[in-house]
Amino acid sequence: MKLFVSPTSPFARIVRILLREKNIPHAEIMVDPWACPEALIAANPACKVPVLVIDDLAISNSLCIAQYLESAYPDQALPCSTPAEVAQTALAFELIEAFASIIIGRRSLENFDESLVGLRRRDTLIEGLKRLEHNPPIYNGKGVPSMGIIVVVVLLDALRFRFGSAEWIPDTSRLDELCRQLNQRPVFSATRPVLA
Repeated sequence: MKLFVSPTSPFARIVRILLREKNIPHAEIMVDPWACPEALIAANPACKVPVLVIDDLAISNSLCIAQYLESAYPDQALPCSTPAEVAQTALAFELIEAFASIIIGRRSLENFDESLVGLRRRDTLIEGLKRLEHNPPIYNGKGVPSMGIIVVVVLLDALRFRFGSAEWIPDTSRLDELCRQLNQRPVFSATRPVLA
């Protein structure tokens, strides 16, 4: 089993955390998806990470990979989620998509942040972060974290990595505390985003 990833992709980081938390042996192949390497294109014609390759089968999209891992490794399943936790997970994932839209937009349009789409994505992040901060997921410090906690931490770390403490980011002190707590786990600290 091998996993195509990039060091800064939040989508890839979700899968990297899942594989490590579940102790599933795999090889990570670091790629630059912007360069569209042949091996990545062969695995995923969209040239996106993550891609999990099992023999001749390639599974892309972090949520599809997570679904596969949950069904293929039921003995190492994540904690069950309540409907409220699933809603938080979905919101956090939507915010990662808005974040990624900004990063991609900046590569294609010089003043993307001030464009209609750029401002809308930023407003999405602001409102979504406020909602998550109002009712943050809680980790009791025991066992494997839930999918919602993983996605929220990945989101916050990606935002801090790319945007630092930009003035438009609302107060996220409760979410930041969750990140501090989870980033003490070796699996989280080893997968934090870095520039290659």
